[in-house]
Amino acid sequence: MPLLAPIATLDLTREEGYEQDYRNFIRAIRIGVTNNGALRYADYGEGAARRIVYRMEENINLAERDAYFSVRMTVGGGSIDLYVRRDNLYNVGFAQVDAQGNARRFYYLGDDRDRQRMQALDWVPAGNLAEIGVGENYQDLERAAHVATDRTEITMSRESLVGRVNNLLETSPSTQDMAGGMLLLTEMVCEAARFYYISQAISTAWSEYRAVDPDTRRQMYELERRWHVIGLHLQARMENLLPVGDGRALPPLRVGSMTFSSVLEVAAALAIIYLKAVSGTSASSGRSARSADAVLAATGDGHIRYPLIDAAVNTLEGSQIAIFFQANETLAYDLAADAFLDGPWPISASWPGLSGTEFANGVSAATVVPDSQDIIWLFRGSQYVRYSAAQDRILVGPKEIYDGWPGLKDTSFVDYIDAAVKDPSGANALYLFRGPEVVHYNLDDDTISGPNLIKSALPGLEDTDFIHGVSAALACPGSPNEMWLFRDDEYLRYNTYECRMGVQPKPIAEGWSGFGNKLFIDRIDAALAHPTSVGEIWFFHDGYYVRFNTPNNVISHVTTPIADGWRGLKQYKDFSRRIDAALNKPGTSQAWLFHGHSYLTYDIENDSVYSGPYLIENGWPGLKSAGFDHVDAAVLVPGESDRAWLFKDDQYLRYNLTSNQVILGPKPIADGWAGLRGTGFDLRIDAAVRFTGPENHLWLFSGNSYVRYDVDNDSIVVGPKAIIDGWNFGFPFGDPPS
Repeated sequence: MPLLAPIATLDLTREEGYEQDYRNFIRAIRIGVTNNGALRYADYGEGAARRIVYRMEENINLAERDAYFSVRMTVGGGSIDLYVRRDNLYNVGFAQVDAQGNARRFYYLGDDRDRQRMQALDWVPAGNLAEIGVGENYQDLERAAHVATDRTEITMSRESLVGRVNNLLETSPSTQDMAGGMLLLTEMVCEAARFYYISQAISTAWSEYRAVDPDTRRQMYELERRWHVIGLHLQARMENLLPVGDGRALPPLRVGSMTFSSVLEVAAALAIIYLKAVSGTSASSGRSARSADAVLAATGDGHIRYPLIDAAVNTLEGSQIAIFFQANETLAYDLAADAFLDGPWPISASWPGLSGTEFANGVSAATVVPDSQDIIWLFRGSQYVRYSAAQDRILVGPKEIYDGWPGLKDTSFVDYIDAAVKDPSGANALYLFRGPEVVHYNLDDDTISGPNLIKSALPGLEDTDFIHGVSAALACPGSPNEMWLFRDDEYLRYNTYECRMGVQPKPIAEGWSGFGNKLFIDRIDAALAHPTSVGEIWFFHDGYYVRFNTPNNVISHVTTPIADGWRGLKQYKDFSRRIDAALNKPGTSQAWLFHGHSYLTYDIENDSVYSGPYLIENGWPGLKSAGFDHVDAAVLVPGESDRAWLFKDDQYLRYNLTSNQVILGPKPIADGWAGLRGTGFDLRIDAAVRFTGPENHLWLFSGNSYVRYDVDNDSIVVGPKAIIDGWNFGFPFGDPPS
């Protein structure tokens, strides 16, 4: 049979350099089939969240050979070529190839129509995998791979892969061998090349030879839907690594009902996704001629940074009002007053002309049209629109960037633009950012300078993370040649004429006070009641805190870095970067603060650390046997001076603070807190604190929501509600603007 020339080959006979070989292998696949690393959003079934995937070719003819590609895995006795569809990265079968490169047999995956199609392409099938019980989805593959075996795990390693490929090269491979081999090949090739964020995780897992329990694979849909919880777990693990040479093992990682022995198991579970992309934006009419060397921006310290701002735009040239886009919401900001004017509101409510389009789900870049009073360009994926803010309607588009921006046709910018801003020098031009590159676009004649690396085009940024990419940009009104650049949770101010920074990179929350307050409507990490001022609560989020007066529902002390307001924590970098949980020590002005696997006792009155930090397992011996290696939330039991509830993942326990013993649990939250069942609070509680009234009530926080809980009646009194709707952190401002 005539073979497809493989677009990438992984030589499994090489002992050295396997990790880099595998990464290069996946990169070659992605560049070959995804418009050079272009991105798009894709929906998944059953209400799951949208995900960013690499853009595949969509307009293919399955009756033509060009609709498919192959990749080759080579072992000593021959090779296996995996055949894959270009439009969705479904595998369609594999070919056995001898040591001389000649095809021996082709096994296809599909129905009779697929068989006829394969025969028409001169790929004469030796057998149909589906007929012998080898399915395309992961449940079917798992079932087939485990029939009549007692195997409990699939090892992700070069050695394991060599064995699987050799099994597939047998004259008559068994159903189990073919299912197991296809399972690994589909995972390591198709899924690793498909997903934007997950591709790095699966590459790491495969490169470092980790194992994945089959139960993990069967619950990956649950993992996908609960990415926020997993992200916090991964962050906590990376910040609390055991020292080199430490003989202890980290406790199992629990996510809901699942238990993993390592972070890489979670990464692998996320990577093995059987739900396929069912819709997205259409393919660009053009093809980028440049490869994307670094679509993903890197961070160096292991701290997970959640992108804070997706896009920003000055509403009018010289105006002091800016619009920020975050996910599917917008916020209006008064630059002069350093405060929000309006929002957050859904894009479809505040920009009704975008309702019904993909732009209502998010905007990746935005900039004002020069010399216009109300017209703005918005970008998303490979498309753009020209929008009239005054008329609330789309004037042009949605159109492909390739078709509307001729200067970008030979660049990867036709597929995606991260940030856009009008040239602050006054020229009729724009700065456009994508990954580590930037172009200067001349609007007069549709020509460009670039693409150039940011570190070359904007000298002065060389020693910052901004050379890896910019997520949003704004002109500085009244300051010619200056613009703000945003990346993750940081921003800087840059002068394009002097080629230097006017403001060095610093956290957005510290330079933009409105965003400092917004931290606490997005998530609260910990809450602590003031020991002497009734009704006052400290809330913590990452490296910041705010003091809140609950009777008046107002902020009583503005958002401040923990290191500045809790001076005793300044020397303890982990605790000043994030507090996971806080618990008042009964009868004192002290509190226990938790971070990762550690805790300390803090003297609030003297603003100093009283003792610690210590490992939780040493200072709270009852928690070690309960499997509580960290604490997500803690609160005193109303009416009992020496009892506390502690929460971790979807578990809780009741603890005797005097005897240092667990007196109840650990148990699932859903079993012990009946009112929380099915609310999401039974999966994780981020923070808990006593209600300030006379009742035995608690405030519980999870994600961006809260409830007020009646302990006596085991029921919710208020909520679940969004934090923004019940706690006055300066939002919202009324009805969405017209």
